[in-house]
Amino acid sequence: MSAFVVNKRHIDAMLTTTLGMARSDGGFRWLAPGDCEETDYQRGEVWGSTAVASVTTRTRYLTHENVNNVGRMLLFENMRSVAHRYNETLELPEYGFSLGRSLTPVELLSAINCLEYQSCEHPGWENSEAHAFCEQLRRMAIHHLPGYAGAGWEIGEDRPAPPPAPKPAPQGPPYKFAWVRLSRLCGCNYKVAVTRKGASVYVPDPQSDSGRTYRINATKFDACEYQSRNDWTITPWTERAEQVSDDERNWQD
Repeated sequence: MSAFVVNKRHIDAMLTTTLGMARSDGGFRWLAPGDCEETDYQRGEVWGSTAVASVTTRTRYLTHENVNNVGRMLLFENMRSVAHRYNETLELPEYGFSLGRSLTPVELLSAINCLEYQSCEHPGWENSEAHAFCEQLRRMAIHHLPGYAGAGWEIGEDRPAPPPAPKPAPQGPPYKFAWVRLSRLCGCNYKVAVTRKGASVYVPDPQSDSGRTYRINATKFDACEYQSRNDWTITPWTERAEQVSDDERNWQD
């Protein structure tokens, strides 16, 4: 596989989002790689005799004080991967955290996948602390996905399915402008302001000197349905009008 070193903005955005999510989660922590002791587990008990000490020793926290070091750690594993993949000399990275863009949970998941993909080309990746950080960050991002908290835990036979998510409200209507196109002559198109009265939309004839208007159905207009009056085809002014090719366009406001 190919690999590249992600840019600084990628790391900045991941860490900015992690710090933001951590405020509502009581902090962000992960376990550094390490072997479990046999005494960390005890049959019939919640913890073994050495479990708390082992976890305490391996636990790492992301804070504003160590964010530079964490960013450098992530970038270093990425650079190790690229150096190993292309047989290049490994250089120690320089990194200073800058407040970046706050990502949505889905964007954060994609950013984690990207960084992992670019960092996994060397044999030490899976046992690295950067890998442990990404794995824990993925878990936190999943918990922040819309609907996750209300999805329940175990799926039982008697548990009703959650209600479907509400459909997003349609974007656009009520439209304030119409796209008026002369049906018999391509390239003769106008953007005109419309007037609304009750269930009707009044569209001025763009070529009339006497102030002629056409009355069309407001419901159909907001649903982006074509309506014809005389030789004119009328629809709302939307991105559809903007996408007409230049050789067809002759807009007049």
